[in-house]
Amino acid sequence: TRHLKLQKHGNKLEGLDELKPIHTESEQKEHTMIVRFHLHPHVKITKIHEGVITLGLPSGNHWVFRANTEKPAAIEESIYSGEEGKPQRSTQILV
Repeated sequence: TRHLKLQKHGNKLEGLDELKPIHTESEQKEHTMIVRFHLHPHVKITKIHEGVITLGLPSGNHWVFRANTEKPAAIEESIYSGEEGKPQRSTQILV
């Protein structure tokens, strides 16, 4: 489920994504999920503290990524191949 909220003046966007397994009551098992957010090479990320990451955009704007999970969000290397299929180093956030 995704919830998005744009502030009245349009200068702040808040979003919440929730992932829940679909099962019947008799199938209640623990599920491990990993979600990967692959970022464009021009986005610079900084981990502020456990579960909070800042995304710096080329425009100078910043987004804050928060993950309310048992394990803190992690930052890993990734590969971007969107411009003419030429691979470029990038990063990803793992939740």
